[in-house]
Amino acid sequence: MATVHYESYTEARTHLKKLLDAAEEGRVATVRRDSVMTAMVDVERLRRFIASTVPSDA
Repeated sequence: MATVHYESYTEARTHLKKLLDAAEEGRVATVRRDSVMTAMVDVERLRRFIASTVPSDA
């Protein structure tokens, strides 16, 4: 599984389609800006993960 990582916001913006495609496919997709690394993930994949791991207590 190939990861996608960009060391700057500018580089990530240039390759935004690749970054979004990786996130949608469930691959690791990250961007570093200054000293902070941010991960991108498909929202439906994140929702399913949270729903399966956090009790609702409803």
